[in-house]
Amino acid sequence: MSSNDSSEDITSLKANTVLFCEGEPSAYMYIIKRGKIQIVKEDKGTMIPISILKAQDFVGELSLFDDAPRSASAIAIEDSEVILVKKNEMRKMLNTCPEWVTNILNTLCERLKDSVEILRQHHIIDDLEQDPKINSPERLVKISKMVMDYKRRKGL
Repeated sequence: MSSNDSSEDITSLKANTVLFCEGEPSAYMYIIKRGKIQIVKEDKGTMIPISILKAQDFVGELSLFDDAPRSASAIAIEDSEVILVKKNEMRKMLNTCPEWVTNILNTLCERLKDSVEILRQHHIIDDLEQDPKINSPERLVKISKMVMDYKRRKGL
């Protein structure tokens, strides 16, 4: 993962790079500028694909509103660029909004977390892009190893 020096904080990811992993503390939300990011959740040692995100989608938003660790892992499927949005900057901006706006966002995020958990429990995945290569058992094992290596490098 590398960052360039511009007005936006952009990070480039090579294909098969872990952006973040489930259980990791969070400091950023990411807006996908280019590429595709796969979201997976671990279930009893197996990676369950949740969704595939593309340019203009965002990821990591759930952790902006609480201090809970990441609820899923994100892996670049192809070379990608993401814009980093710092948690503390987002919170500063939200502090300028009426309290009811923040309450609505918190409620929406909690509901979304609950929905993602139901999807994981029932092995329901986003069918917008079901490339058999992306969700093949072999690739999901590879993702599991990538996430384990990432955790080891980060000391998680």
